[in-house]
Amino acid sequence: MPSSQILDSLTLDQVQRLLEAFPYNGWQVAGAVTSSYLVYKVITLLKAWFIDPQLSPLINLPGPESYGSIIWGNMGEIVNAPPLALHEEWFNKYGHTITFRGLLMAPQVATKDPKALAHIINHCYDYPKPPSTRSLFSGFFGKGMIPALITFITAEESPDYADPTTRLGILFTEGNDHKRQRKIMNPCFGPSRIRDLLPVFYGKAFELRDIWIRHIVEGGTNERDIDILVWLTRATLDVIGLAGFGYEFDTLANGEKNELIRAFMNVFSPNQDATSAGIGILKSRTPLLRWIPTERDRITSQSKAIMDRIGMKIVQDKRDAVVAASNGREVEKKTVEGRDLLSVLVKANMATDVKDSERMSDEEVMGQICTMLIAGHETTATSVTWLLYDLSLPQYQHIQTKLREELLTLTSERPTMEELNNLPYLDAVIRENLRYRSVVDSTARCASKDDVIPVSTPYKDRKGIERMEFRIAAGDQIEIPIGSLNRDKGIWGEDADEFKPGRWLEGNSHPRSTEIPGVLSGVLTFLGGPRACIGYRFALMEMKVLIFALVRNLSFELPEAPPLIEPRSQIDIVTRPAIRQADGSYKNSMPLQILDSPTLDQVQRLLDAIPYNGWQVAGAVTSSYVAYKVFTLLKTLLIDPQLSPLINLPGPESYGSIIWGHVAEILNAPPLALHEEWFSKYGHTITFRGLLLAPRLATKDPKALAHIINHCYDYPKPPAMRSLFSGFFGKGMIPALTASRGESRVG
Repeated sequence: MPSSQILDSLTLDQVQRLLEAFPYNGWQVAGAVTSSYLVYKVITLLKAWFIDPQLSPLINLPGPESYGSIIWGNMGEIVNAPPLALHEEWFNKYGHTITFRGLLMAPQVATKDPKALAHIINHCYDYPKPPSTRSLFSGFFGKGMIPALITFITAEESPDYADPTTRLGILFTEGNDHKRQRKIMNPCFGPSRIRDLLPVFYGKAFELRDIWIRHIVEGGTNERDIDILVWLTRATLDVIGLAGFGYEFDTLANGEKNELIRAFMNVFSPNQDATSAGIGILKSRTPLLRWIPTERDRITSQSKAIMDRIGMKIVQDKRDAVVAASNGREVEKKTVEGRDLLSVLVKANMATDVKDSERMSDEEVMGQICTMLIAGHETTATSVTWLLYDLSLPQYQHIQTKLREELLTLTSERPTMEELNNLPYLDAVIRENLRYRSVVDSTARCASKDDVIPVSTPYKDRKGIERMEFRIAAGDQIEIPIGSLNRDKGIWGEDADEFKPGRWLEGNSHPRSTEIPGVLSGVLTFLGGPRACIGYRFALMEMKVLIFALVRNLSFELPEAPPLIEPRSQIDIVTRPAIRQADGSYKNSMPLQILDSPTLDQVQRLLDAIPYNGWQVAGAVTSSYVAYKVFTLLKTLLIDPQLSPLINLPGPESYGSIIWGHVAEILNAPPLALHEEWFSKYGHTITFRGLLLAPRLATKDPKALAHIINHCYDYPKPPAMRSLFSGFFGKGMIPALTASRGESRVG
């Protein structure tokens, strides 16, 4: 008889007699259950320490044999070393894929092999963030005790656990929740939305510039040391407040006095001491410890209450504004507009023609505020800080000068998005900064199932066997060393550790960079795949506007007695510049000497000092330009065709003329008729001559076409075609196709 039928047949009296006949009282039962549970937990812990590490397939990978302790593994050494310093040492010694010991001796793998990283990134839902990371942030943004209790009971048994009741922003959600939030939020970060936010970017960039100029003037001299990290952080906070959710923090004018900002900075303080950081790591990994309150927990709880209160008010105010603006009409998805990203999101969420499955809860919408604050200001501020520091170094001053010269070619004080994206050297400087100084040096993932990960180049395991893949078990943690891949000499050459924007203007001089699986071609800074940074266009444009406003009008140098600047991240997400203090602690800071740009009078005096009159200078410039153009034409006609790799491909030898090449024959024949004839004769991939005998390629091979189409930002429309259509349409849709899609460089 089923147990349910037995229970149904029992009367209350019978149940009472059974309980009275039970030979143990309640305290004895509770003690037995508690003891059993504790024994289970101890066995689980011992298994995690001593048995699981021996069974993990990761132990066959090469890597360091020694470790600090059975509690910390190699993590103590990693935290105390500069970001990725130990990883680089291990990569150089053992190869591109290594294993080391994490907390409680758990084996972890780190790889900078592009093919392995592409597998992990493109299968991101099989490789979510580790449970400890999600647990840490659910403590900040989750629903309190219930998620904590569930995590306490189940975290060790389910490495891919994601609490369905915890509603986080898009940065921390996983699986179907992430897919749904990503689909809803993608339109908020499209090129047209970023273009609408340019006034906010320019407003705060010029406010920051004017503050720095005022510092210079009030200093009584034409120069003054300024901690640019503090000011750039304030500027980007103000930008994300206005552009993200229409909220004026006004930190540039008033400092960090806003209640929401103070609460946010209390939770994500970049200057936590090592003890607090260590306790935070242990509590994120050990559920039992999360029940032990600390001073840090108290501060976090108070700050979270403030963030919840203000966040809910912001969301409610946005909803009320939508209702008021609709005048009683239904809100439809196609009519959704707004000045800030949160307004667009709230309106889209309220649209009557949106499926319920495509909506976000109030808590999810509020979670995006925290996400914007976390991801939307610190990374940009730190990236621009490092960039200005590098431009201030004596060996890179010429780069700052060349960049300023390009910026001064724009006469508008507020160039359009297209005009900024069409500045090749600015684009190269930004890309090189993102490669050379990836402010998020690494990120962690956790395998949710057993898997085999391929690699692009072979490695030898601990037994000396050469392999082209490595096995990973469910629950194993993976470290993605973003900075190591961005500065890999096997990809970028021996000058990978140099700041060299020219590498982005040299054509395909680093062909292996195309293997990097990043959403921004050539770098992994914004990651890639379905979990690529949703706001990368926002960040790129904000950086370009800040550099335009600051470098165009100011120059930057090191202080007369420059302090030692060290990159420090500890357990923080972002690698910030820091200065070691007398007591051994570190302070995040970046002092630079800022000089105002020359005045018009100074420029005029320089011009007056030139020993030639205007006509002489104009004649010399014109003659030089004509000679340069003649040389360029001869080089194009006679030299370049012989150097192109396309001349090795099969194709017709004869052509109509040195001006038209094969173009005249192609135009006079039916569409693709000549191409079909050549394909039939020479194969699926051919070369022929275009205008001025320039070699051109035609292919109908599916794999080749898939490569070109899927790397479309490296293969934009030809400059001649873009120039033609810009002549017809000015700065309208056709020219915008290039700039708005990030095609600021011809592949």
